[in-house]
Amino acid sequence: MTFKGSYDNSFGSPFIGLTTPELYFIRAECAVRRNDLEIAISDMNKLLERRWVKGAYVQVDERDPNRLLSLILKERRKELVFRGLRWTDLKRLNLDPKFRTTLKRNLDGKLYQLEPNSFSYGILLPLDAINIGGLIQNKR
Repeated sequence: MTFKGSYDNSFGSPFIGLTTPELYFIRAECAVRRNDLEIAISDMNKLLERRWVKGAYVQVDERDPNRLLSLILKERRKELVFRGLRWTDLKRLNLDPKFRTTLKRNLDGKLYQLEPNSFSYGILLPLDAINIGGLIQNKR
């Protein structure tokens, strides 16, 4: 059975939900951040050995925490493409100076930039949520 619809009455993207690979990436990232490299490396190898064509997999054995974290985040981005997670990952990772990203787009000759930690990352709350729940609208 699959979910058809949305939680916000939009027609944009379907609900996909949490997957096993996503859990492994979360655990690997947390492990490397607390310097438990064995768990992080093990989780990455479990993920990667099932992703590639048989015989193309190269085992991860990176012992430098910074390079391992970069690898985990790179593989997370590749694995979870089109899942609607990039926005929240950008918001989360922009808190870490090593991973801050400025998004740039050139449309019709005009350059648009979204700076790290900009209020433009905030998603506007539905008016019903504000009116019924007494919430304060996110700054934009």
